[in-house]
Amino acid sequence: MAQPANLAQWLDYIQQLHPREIDMGLDRLRQVADRLSLDRPAPIVITVSGTNGKGSHVAILDKLFRELGYRCASYTSPHLLQFNERISLDGQPASDEAICEALSVVEAARQGTSLSFFEFTTLAAFWLMARQPLDVAVLEVGLGGRLDAVNLIDADVAVISSIGLDHQEWLGDTRDAVAREKAGIFRAGKPAVCADRDPPVALIVTADELSVPLYRIGQDFHCQAHPGAPGQNRLWQGRAIARQVVAAGQDNNSSQGQAVPGTLSPQALESWQVEVPPCSLHPDNVASAIQAACLSGLVPSQATLAEALLRCLPAITLPGRLQKAVASKSDMNIAVLLDVSHNPHAAAVLADEIRTWRERGRRERLSHPGSQHTGQPFTGQVRVVLAMMADKDHLGYVSCLENQVDFWYIGDLEMQRCMKASELSDKLKSRLENIVPAVPSDRPDTGCDVSDRFGQALSDAGAEDLIVVCGSFFTVARILPEACLH
Repeated sequence: MAQPANLAQWLDYIQQLHPREIDMGLDRLRQVADRLSLDRPAPIVITVSGTNGKGSHVAILDKLFRELGYRCASYTSPHLLQFNERISLDGQPASDEAICEALSVVEAARQGTSLSFFEFTTLAAFWLMARQPLDVAVLEVGLGGRLDAVNLIDADVAVISSIGLDHQEWLGDTRDAVAREKAGIFRAGKPAVCADRDPPVALIVTADELSVPLYRIGQDFHCQAHPGAPGQNRLWQGRAIARQVVAAGQDNNSSQGQAVPGTLSPQALESWQVEVPPCSLHPDNVASAIQAACLSGLVPSQATLAEALLRCLPAITLPGRLQKAVASKSDMNIAVLLDVSHNPHAAAVLADEIRTWRERGRRERLSHPGSQHTGQPFTGQVRVVLAMMADKDHLGYVSCLENQVDFWYIGDLEMQRCMKASELSDKLKSRLENIVPAVPSDRPDTGCDVSDRFGQALSDAGAEDLIVVCGSFFTVARILPEACLH
């Protein structure tokens, strides 16, 4: 067949190549990687796995390393609006032309070996990164860890952001089983960072078996409120290895040519503490990302770290993660919260954010006694627009949110993996009493689409209401263009 002519055609072609969307294992991948002579995408590699919080870690590490003056690449999945978002080269999405070239090279090296979409595109990302003058690459695992395509690369520092139940069909139905899969990114003797405050025993056992120094939040590093700090600054305390000098011939790709992790002996480690400015991301993810950076050998001093954090952290936002927006309705703007959460662990975080929104509304009412609402209670209601993939824990997800939600608008996405709105409503109606029926439509194929449900929620909303869009990356991606971001 003729080679695809553009990125859209390439992505469509790759989608058709493999019989299964998810196919765990590294054997086929290694065959093609060997033909490509793929080694490492950068001299230093940090790999991030976890049920939730991976994207936050990658965003912080990428921004922090670049603020420190290093050339950094990152790899994430899935994307929200454009595939290019997955491959960031020195802070910029890879171009269509660069990605197409990489995909073409992988296709030539494939020689008939069947690769899934994720495997194919991961190899392309690694090939593209290896041709840049990089100092460090931050890689996000797609699913699990042990058998994920990203685990083809040996990590200098491994990060486990959190451990919860998701993708049980592939990872197991206990936290210990999930932990063993995620710990598959550990490498013997190399440091690992864990941001889960209650890590399963299996994670700790695996680290011990591999002689992996495991740095745990709340035990080996902390990020706490600091009464003496200005504003809402927090105090981070942890362990660090100062920047090491590279041995001759040790870094072939580095643009700076002077930083690699040294041996993490107790003598090499120092105790550091720095003030951390306010950030829109979860404090535990911020603390863990800082600890990972400090174990990379790329941070020269506490003072340099503190200055870099002050410059970069307040500006970091992560699209689709508790993202605030507004939607216009006649003469008023309605608050919108967009969140890609799709498992109970992430839903609990979303519930806390909604609870905070309610409390803030009540406080603001009390702090403006002279307004037109004097003496009236805060009446803001929460309207959730929800569409989810069929393989998720739907009941577990909504159970975390139900006490904070007034109305549910359940919608469809035009995807085979998405559970039909009618099926999801039937499944949840025994648990939820406030599911809003879809507005009848003259056409049978409309009315339940998630965009239609968002429009219905907007039509029903009052001035003080909050519309929450959640349940999937794909749900948020559909609505994101319709909202005006803060």
